[in-house]
Amino acid sequence: MIRGACMYPWIRHKTLMINWIHRKMLILQNLWSPPVVLVLESRIRFKSFAIISSIGLTLWVGLLLYGIQHIRFDSTDWLTPAHPYQQTYTELIDTFESDKTIAIAIALPQGLAHSETIQTLANFTASIRQLPHVATVQSPLDVTTIINDDTSLVLESVYDAWKQGRIGSIPKHLATTPYYTQFISDDFTTALVQITTDFPKASTTYHKQQLITAIQKKINQHPALRTQYWSGNMFMQQAINQETKKDLVNLALGLIILITGIIGVMFRWYSLVVLASIVAALTATIGSLVVLDYPMTSVMLILPVLVLIIMTANTIHVIARHQHCIAKKTNSPSVLRYVWTRTWRPCFLTVLTTVIGFASFSWSDIQPLAQLGRASLLALWSAYGASMATLFGLLWLSPFSSDKKPVSTDWLFSRLHTWVMQHSRKIIIGSIATIAVCLATLPGLTTQTAMLDIFFPKHSQLYQDTHYIDHVLSGSSSIDILVQSPVEDTFRSIDTLEDLQAIRTQLLAHPLIRKVNTLLDPLQLLNTALHGPDRPLPETQSDLSQSLLFLEFSRGDSQNDVLSPYVDFTYTTTRLSCITHQLSSDEISDLIQWIQQTIITPPNTTMKTTGTAVVFHGVNESILRTQLIALGITMGMIFLILWYCFGLKLAVLGIIPNALPILVTAAVGIVLKIPMDIASVLIASISLGICVDDTIHVLDYYYESGDTLETMRVVGRAICITSLLFSIGFLAFTTTDLVLLQKFGALSCLAIALAWMSDLIILPAILHVGFGNPKRPIR
Repeated sequence: MIRGACMYPWIRHKTLMINWIHRKMLILQNLWSPPVVLVLESRIRFKSFAIISSIGLTLWVGLLLYGIQHIRFDSTDWLTPAHPYQQTYTELIDTFESDKTIAIAIALPQGLAHSETIQTLANFTASIRQLPHVATVQSPLDVTTIINDDTSLVLESVYDAWKQGRIGSIPKHLATTPYYTQFISDDFTTALVQITTDFPKASTTYHKQQLITAIQKKINQHPALRTQYWSGNMFMQQAINQETKKDLVNLALGLIILITGIIGVMFRWYSLVVLASIVAALTATIGSLVVLDYPMTSVMLILPVLVLIIMTANTIHVIARHQHCIAKKTNSPSVLRYVWTRTWRPCFLTVLTTVIGFASFSWSDIQPLAQLGRASLLALWSAYGASMATLFGLLWLSPFSSDKKPVSTDWLFSRLHTWVMQHSRKIIIGSIATIAVCLATLPGLTTQTAMLDIFFPKHSQLYQDTHYIDHVLSGSSSIDILVQSPVEDTFRSIDTLEDLQAIRTQLLAHPLIRKVNTLLDPLQLLNTALHGPDRPLPETQSDLSQSLLFLEFSRGDSQNDVLSPYVDFTYTTTRLSCITHQLSSDEISDLIQWIQQTIITPPNTTMKTTGTAVVFHGVNESILRTQLIALGITMGMIFLILWYCFGLKLAVLGIIPNALPILVTAAVGIVLKIPMDIASVLIASISLGICVDDTIHVLDYYYESGDTLETMRVVGRAICITSLLFSIGFLAFTTTDLVLLQKFGALSCLAIALAWMSDLIILPAILHVGFGNPKRPIR
């Protein structure tokens, strides 16, 4: 009892203290609980958002890297398989020899007469012959010659004949052969080493580059051969492939970083959403190319870069609408539903019009353009789905406060709107006059598709090396003529041989043709060995038959085969190879036309011109036709879509300002004498498909509101940002080393700038004159 009595006061005071603390905690909880709970909730949501976003972004990046590793880079096919020029070219390759060549001109300071130089060059070519995928190696020492040693005729390489003592001076011997000026310069100080490869169609850029690197290592082992000049079809194609691969990585990575930074400045936290969205779009695009097994060419490179910009533009329009309505909507799901209902149609239409702009090239005879058109059908829709799903998914997870209002630019667009309304008629009249002037310049449009000129700048090493080879040797290019007969052994006849001799004489009379290689060359080697230089060709049918019988023995040895490059096994097709410099498109066109009009083939035979130069001539012929068809399809389809969505009058008024950027850009190219090539042919249709995107967003809002001022306030900022991003995206192409992409980027940037002006100035003026400002839905 005494103890309990002593403890009671302590227990009582403790209970009172606990009750007091509890009351104070209730007061503090009532005062501070909501902010604390909100902060804790916000942190939890932010962590969830960051984790999910990081996982999603990592997944997209992983898929993107996987896709890039499995994509092919190939620049060999330029015309569709059904094109006559491509079929003839394929026949040339299948019947005679591969076009996958590497040409190396090597400076010989001591000349080819020096024994040490001869041995060094021979060692180098012998080491190359051991490399994988090397079919043949031709050089002044490796070309086949025929020696008469008084007891028999010997068919062997020049080096073997010199080594065996059958010829004394190699320069003196080569001067009497058809190889003079083709494999050795006229002063014997520059030798051409021509390497023919046998890579299968499925070979990758990596394997081809391995071979080039191996050859470079071999040649660098010989200090006497350190001055080299590289060219050849395969080497040019590989240079294009390597540049395309480098540009794909640099352009995509650079644009992603740049776009994310711009969006971060303008939209703050939205940059994370945009980054995930555009990486998803880029991944879907690369994945589509892998699924379709289409190669990444310099033309196809345009697709992933533009998809990246287009999906960014759609994302910006969604974000702009999200910002515009977020202050009025407090419930996040209702905000997203509202944004979705107001943006899905214009975003869908912008992708559709862009698809039309790309897909209009599916019918082109130019293989890279046709593949670009078909790939866009899958790539753009896949990118659209991946981008929009990622975008709205991250907006739904957004942990950020919705009570912040975006920086207002209403005052700027209000002033612009006032000026446009005051001068609307002058703006329209000026636009019509500009269109008329641009139409008057169109007859001056020119084209250029010569490989060296459209891909490589004049200061590039490959361009300089190729022109050096053209200067010191016969040339680095050729136009091949196939003469064909339905009758076997046609080209065993002495009469036909005389006809071929007459054709060669005619061809050599043209100033652009430096040398003509024909079936006469091996016959000249043989008859010179038999009868001396005074009788270079067989004179009777019996002599011709015996000569061909002897030369047939060389067919079993690919290195010393002197017949197969010029005549097939049945003697129904013979080849005349006209060696030329690298010619412009106009020169190639004139030369082909001259050959077809001048050369008379033997009776009952037909003639076809082919070769890489002729293939690019076919590309040149198809450019204008492709341009007209693609532009017509794009313009017609976009007009029908606008008609269906907004009615006939809005469709007519909406399509007019989109014609102005295309015509002005074309006029600028003509005035600056910039010829159209396989990349710039894309500008009109793709720019129309892209430029009309902003027009659709303007028409969509105006269609619902009928208020030009409110329309400019709502969509004006997004149009400015998307136009800026498109300009940056196109300007990025000017940083590449490929000439056709530089021209494409510069002219497309001009078209986008003009389209931005049209959508913010010309289109509102046209709408004002056409409809007034009813401030009610246009129905």
